[in-house]
Amino acid sequence: MERYLAISPGNDMINIAALQKHVDLEGGVAFFRDGSHVELSSGQRLFCYIVVNVLGVMRRNSLVVVDEPELFLHPTLEIQFVSMLKQLLRTYGSKALVATHSVVTVREVPSRCVHVFEHTDDGLRITNPPFETFGGDVQRISSYVFGDRSVSKPHDAWLKDLLRQYGTADAVIEALDEDLNEEIIIQLNAMERGKW
Repeated sequence: MERYLAISPGNDMINIAALQKHVDLEGGVAFFRDGSHVELSSGQRLFCYIVVNVLGVMRRNSLVVVDEPELFLHPTLEIQFVSMLKQLLRTYGSKALVATHSVVTVREVPSRCVHVFEHTDDGLRITNPPFETFGGDVQRISSYVFGDRSVSKPHDAWLKDLLRQYGTADAVIEALDEDLNEEIIIQLNAMERGKW
């Protein structure tokens, strides 16, 4: 007969010696749904290992440090990771420091919790975004938090070429009609006015 240990936020004290008797250290963590073993993708396995490790060390008043949790994770798993981490932090009265290069991760936390590190001539400058990041616009977050406004984007060059070819934003919009989204239409109009 196989036995499984349910791990819940209230389980602060797990008997490690008792647990090790029932753990296959070579096989890793196994997951089951409706009694059947579930095969996970590499990203799902990584996500589960992160969760198991965070749960294994979490205590009251912990400081959890996570470096780039988005590596190898699908954006949906990034969101689930942030959601899980927030719940654990509340449950255990703890804090987390997460270093990330992911717009998806930043979008899941309020701007007061986002600290942008920037090297300047005067040294290191740390700021919060001047707008709300929680549920915010991905392009705005990317531009401000990660500085992608200074990186040349292929679609910008394409739009500039189209403006030169057609002469006006309205002519480009009329020519491409359904192939343009709202953001591109706004950008075309701003480019025509010299505001982009």
